[in-house]
Amino acid sequence: MDLNSAVALITGASGGIGAALAEELVKAGARVVLLARRAAKLAEVVDRIGSEHAVAVVGSVTEAGDLQRAVRVAIERFGGLDILVNNAGIGLYGQVENLPADLLLETWKTNLLGAVLAIQAALPALRRSSRALIVNISSVTSITASPSLAGYAMTKAALNLLSETLRKELRQDGIRVLTIFPGYLGNEFADHAYYADDSPMVQRLRTTRPARTSQDAACDIVRAILLDLDEWRYEEELARSQQASSA
Repeated sequence: MDLNSAVALITGASGGIGAALAEELVKAGARVVLLARRAAKLAEVVDRIGSEHAVAVVGSVTEAGDLQRAVRVAIERFGGLDILVNNAGIGLYGQVENLPADLLLETWKTNLLGAVLAIQAALPALRRSSRALIVNISSVTSITASPSLAGYAMTKAALNLLSETLRKELRQDGIRVLTIFPGYLGNEFADHAYYADDSPMVQRLRTTRPARTSQDAACDIVRAILLDLDEWRYEEELARSQQASSA
């Protein structure tokens, strides 16, 4: 996919993968609309990128009106929309018996309903693009069950199924869907997550920060977009790299 002059809407773009991806997409020639709730953080990202390439929309993925407004901004400011990146998400960790209902609901609303609402808002504009793409940021936790990760992992497993369904529903429209499994990152995501108990896995998540960064993940996502992939998994790429280096 050619990213030159492409227009991307990124949710959860005030930090982490979203902010890093905005920078990498602009480096590749794209222009970006950044949606998030933290106005000051969004302004910092736009300042780094440059207002000629990026525009901020303060809003929540759980509000359909905010997403529709972001799509309108993309059309009015940059002439259309080619890429939707469903990146907004929140972590919820703890053993199933300890997960509060209100936090479960909030996590599902942000991680899954938010993606559905974003897709619904973006589809009319994406159908007018000759290079339309939906990028869903999933998680390796959605593939293999692990203690204390269900609160978050369930939402991402549902997002995986959503991606597969969309590939079938939107194929006739020429809209591609890319699912990203970025691997564990040492970014601010864990700092803003909800923790329902102090189980061993929760303690590990609270105290361990991998060396892999949001910038690393963003570079990988851009590469996957350029390669027109349907799915990209960091763990598989790492295994291939290690096999190649030991050969």
